[in-house]
Amino acid sequence: MNLLFITPSYKPAYIYGGPTISVSELAETLVLQGHSVTVYTTTANGKEELDLTPNTPTDVNGVVVYYFKRQTGDHTHVSFLLWNMLWRNVKHFDVVHLQSWWSLLIFGAAFVCRIKRKPYVVSPRGMLSRYSFTHQHGSMKKILHQICGKRLLKKSILHATTSLELRDCRAVLPAWNGFVLPNLVRFPINGASNSRFRIKGEGSLTLGFLSRIDQKKGLELLFEALSGINTDFTLRIAGTGSDEYIGYLRDLA
Repeated sequence: MNLLFITPSYKPAYIYGGPTISVSELAETLVLQGHSVTVYTTTANGKEELDLTPNTPTDVNGVVVYYFKRQTGDHTHVSFLLWNMLWRNVKHFDVVHLQSWWSLLIFGAAFVCRIKRKPYVVSPRGMLSRYSFTHQHGSMKKILHQICGKRLLKKSILHATTSLELRDCRAVLPAWNGFVLPNLVRFPINGASNSRFRIKGEGSLTLGFLSRIDQKKGLELLFEALSGINTDFTLRIAGTGSDEYIGYLRDLA
């Protein structure tokens, strides 16, 4: 199949955390399975832009990636060049896969797919949970959902990464046609020694948290749960977040 991914950001924009990795892993795996995958994305890299040649095809591990300049920053990511390219070329693809939601870039892409009657899949990446509607401009999200979001989602196929996300999304849009495909994780076959990550001591439990450090991730709940176990353990947290929230977690620990 000839597939088109549309995502607000793509690697090497690792500042956006997990989705940058999970989306690229999916695209590259599909290429390995014999599919043709093209990605339309922006030069988004947080408050900066990726230092690469925009608006031209770039081979990224077998995936053809177009990085378009954006006219607005996080989290709207408006790119008129991307929308224009999609309008002119969507007919050449079998399916369009939209990554994330709550982005004007993705809303516009969904409109194009609907007008052009091209099948499209939406991967909300956790953005349609109950939490999402009550935090970070939750009121505006509810308005957008009623005005146009609901109509755009009805015409799409849902890709959820967990059964919980599938339930959350169908609570927002009952009977939404979709499926569950977990995020792909690449394990080293002949990995290097992990001795530098081991905690010395018999019976010591080592836990790792590798993610964006945000209230949404529920680290407070993890701390509370760990406080109730009667064994030695070490919790290692790696990620980025606001200084205020990280300071709060340090005090809580």
